[in-house]
Amino acid sequence: MSLDKKQRSTTTSEFNQSLAQLHLTVAELAEFFQVTSDKIQSIIDMDERLPENVWILRNNLLERFKEQNITPIQFSQLQGDYRNYWFLDSQLIDRKTLV
Repeated sequence: MSLDKKQRSTTTSEFNQSLAQLHLTVAELAEFFQVTSDKIQSIIDMDERLPENVWILRNNLLERFKEQNITPIQFSQLQGDYRNYWFLDSQLIDRKTLV
């Protein structure tokens, strides 16, 4: 599955909306995942070479919404169970660690 330019832009917007709603910064996410802020921004901007990282970040944000009892932003392109996508390494996503 490949996203076109508009879909990538929409997903970036959805990530940014999620961060705003959760009052999170890129730096805070970078610290949590023990990566650089540039790495997190690359994922948010959909410039990431590994689609699994996009799903790891998405899942982390959805978990935070749940923990805070906040209705999450719906990701229009990142839907469903990642285990059902043949092209994703679900074991990598399950580790919850950005690569």
